[in-house]
This record gives sequence, C-alpha cells and structure tokens, in this order.
Amino acid sequence: MEFYKVVNRRRSIRQFEEREIPREVLERILDAGLKSPLLQSSEKMGAGNAYR
Repeated sequence: MEFYKVVNRRRSIRQFEEREIPREVLERILDAGLKSPLLQSSEKMGAGNAYR
C-alpha cells in the first residue's frame, strides 16, 4: 500500500478489545519500531524486556 494512503487511513482507537495479540504480530510491530528513525538522534531505540 502506498505510504500516503496508509497515513491518511490511520485513525485513533479509544476502545480496546480484551484479546491476546499473537506473538508473531507483536514481534513485527516491535521490529518496525526498532528500525524507525528517531528525531535528531542516531541512537537505536531499545525495547527492553518486552516479554516478561
């Protein structure tokens, strides 16, 4: 999907469901966050202990 379509279709959700997120999905989300650039910083963001 084209980047601008993704950005324009984004919406905030204030109500959440009580269901478990599959580990594979959570790992993909965390991986994308770790690879994203940080504002005016060359340091990588650390996830710490995401799985306890």
